[in-house]
Amino acid sequence: MAISVQFARLFPGFVVPSRVRYAPGARLSLIVRCDGGGGAAIEQDFDKKAFRHSLTRSENYNRRGFGHKKETLELMNQEYTSDVIKTLKENNNEYTWGNVTVKLAEAYGFCWGVERAVQIAYEARKQFPEERIWITNEIIHNPTVNKRLEEMEVQNIPVDDGQKQFDIVDKGDVVILPAFGAAVDEMFTLSQKKIQIVDTTCPWVSKKFKYAVSPGFDPDVDLVKVGIANQTTMLKGETEEIGKLVEKTMMRRFGIENVNEHFISFNTICDATQHGELVEKENWLPPGPITIGVTSGASTPDKLFEV
Repeated sequence: MAISVQFARLFPGFVVPSRVRYAPGARLSLIVRCDGGGGAAIEQDFDKKAFRHSLTRSENYNRRGFGHKKETLELMNQEYTSDVIKTLKENNNEYTWGNVTVKLAEAYGFCWGVERAVQIAYEARKQFPEERIWITNEIIHNPTVNKRLEEMEVQNIPVDDGQKQFDIVDKGDVVILPAFGAAVDEMFTLSQKKIQIVDTTCPWVSKKFKYAVSPGFDPDVDLVKVGIANQTTMLKGETEEIGKLVEKTMMRRFGIENVNEHFISFNTICDATQHGELVEKENWLPPGPITIGVTSGASTPDKLFEV
């Protein structure tokens, strides 16, 4: 909440959630209160960095899998590949069926972080065949993968009135953190329950979590450098628009000639996302009605689109 308010003060276009109440000019600290759903409170002087360091080295935490990689990757290959893809790859990514020529994008399907997350989640069920397994959010934004986990009896943490009900998790259960990570207060709550935590967070996402807003942080005084990293479920163009807004703000404050010392845009967009947009813009498809098959991507629904 504090982060949203502080960014709203810095960037006029930033929308603050309606539930946030604060006095103009006030400094807000990070305080997570009990929500009635089994969530633990985090005090103002809570050291998030030390907590993460301790958690990742505990016996009930795993982010490397359980030694079933070969079996789970074979299962994934069976489920997320097809004879069409196989034929295309065997023919230099292009093949003609009758009067229809199909081209396979140079980069397609899951990025490394997503493939790793799904693989570890599948391993968790093999490692814990009888235990109750929960997940804090969708593992990735892909309905086929989420349906498969549901069939494996991996259950979503219930949500009531916008609050996750962690009190449903008991000692001995297993909880999976999705590819996009989990909030510190959620991780803290789970760590108090003495359950097994399986962290599938993409390592590239984890790197960004190392940078957090400190209590008493004042952007008008303390914020001198900003970096923009792409959210993998957003299109590149959307990220660029956000980057432009932040860059203009830093230009106004520090001057156009000094902006490179205060703003940087990190290229964290996976190849599949970038190439997918390029293919769309190149518009090499012939005119007239055509059916396009969309391959399984992290945030791409598995369905056909009529164009």
